[in-house]
Amino acid sequence: MHKSDLIVRIATQGFIGKSKAAGTVATACTIPLVIAMHFFLFSWMQYFIVSLLLLGIGSIIVQYALPAFDEPDPGAIVLDEMACFLFVFVGVPITLFSLLCGFGLFRFFDIVKPLGIKELERLPGVYGVMGDDLVAALLSNVALRLCMYGWHVYNTL
Repeated sequence: MHKSDLIVRIATQGFIGKSKAAGTVATACTIPLVIAMHFFLFSWMQYFIVSLLLLGIGSIIVQYALPAFDEPDPGAIVLDEMACFLFVFVGVPITLFSLLCGFGLFRFFDIVKPLGIKELERLPGVYGVMGDDLVAALLSNVALRLCMYGWHVYNTL
């Protein structure tokens, strides 16, 4: 196996990148990592720093994998969804509600790409691949906080 083949396999997460709904499958496969990070890391700042490190490593891998594809943001590359999904849960407590809501919000923002997220795909190279997913994750984080606040208020009535 050549070095470039290995990089492509990491960027596509092997069979996950070949699935019909690759981004959704990759996001779902990241949920155990989110839970583990919240369990083993003691503060939201540690979670944030580890998420930044994984985003940086993921960006480097995607940068090297892109030349193997003919399109600017290949659907088979799912490392962008996996690295950026972590940011949905920065500073957010992990519950079944937050996991389901965060997952749904991230997929919504990543697929529909409202509020100018679509424009970020036009950025060159890895910036376009990672940028739209990162903004989708940050918007999901804000929306998740609002949903959790609403859920809390609803349950205290």
